[in-house]
Amino acid sequence: MFSPENPECILNWTIDDLKQLPPEDQHHEYKCGGKTSDKQLKNKIPVAASAFWNSGGGLFVIGVNDKIETDDGILNKVGNEERKEWIEKQILSVKPHAKYKIHNIDTIENKAIYLIAFWPSEAVPHMAPDNKYHIRLGACSDSAPHFIVEALFARRASRTPILSHILRIGAYGKECGIICLNDTPAISVDISLSNYKKKPSDKFERFKIPAITKDNPFFFEYDDRPLGGKDDNEFTITLHYQDLNGNNHTKTLNIDEKAQLNYTHNNISILLSNIAENIDNLSKRMERISIYLEHTLK
Repeated sequence: MFSPENPECILNWTIDDLKQLPPEDQHHEYKCGGKTSDKQLKNKIPVAASAFWNSGGGLFVIGVNDKIETDDGILNKVGNEERKEWIEKQILSVKPHAKYKIHNIDTIENKAIYLIAFWPSEAVPHMAPDNKYHIRLGACSDSAPHFIVEALFARRASRTPILSHILRIGAYGKECGIICLNDTPAISVDISLSNYKKKPSDKFERFKIPAITKDNPFFFEYDDRPLGGKDDNEFTITLHYQDLNGNNHTKTLNIDEKAQLNYTHNNISILLSNIAENIDNLSKRMERISIYLEHTLK
């Protein structure tokens, strides 16, 4: 049986497996090979891709009717183009596109039944070429109402890593940390420095980090000079990284050491000064209490 959790199972299927398919539902859609033209498929495949990706994955079969009866399928070529390439072209017309697999089961000469498995997607919502976002409503694919589209966009935002930076004084010099502000990890993070006043050694110009998470930021020392003075750094960090769905992201961070690190440093100095002042005031009060008790007890 097909499952959105294991879409690759279709790669080993035969005609006998198709006989075990359930009726059309949220995760299954079937089209007759002999009754569905290429022009119709050109419209139906992108709509199905959009709907299944927006609804947790599913299976689209060309060569099975709604009574789970198989036919000879469709031709393995569209003109001079291979059918798989033609199907891929229709799927990739959906923006953005996510993971899928195509499998064909040969029937008669030059014909086959085609199965397209769609993975659940984290990059929702997906828009078909008709400029609509589709979802599965029971056994049908239909355009999503506005509030569903908004919810899908909100879900995508929560699945995108949000990276930022922080500067601090470390044990051996100034440090810059790349931090993740939400619970979605950034994968295969490429960190490069540019416009750096004091050019670091080659090993510090670029870093490749497997993952940065909310609980596991990445800190690196970028300067061993003391804080302050005319040589405070202003430079740029460029981040290239992926989310869990394999989508690529790029972010540029502008580092202004004088504004960012001095601010932190000055805040710490003020805090320490306030603590020292409070301790001094507390000490004086304790001294007065001690003198009062000494006179009272005599």
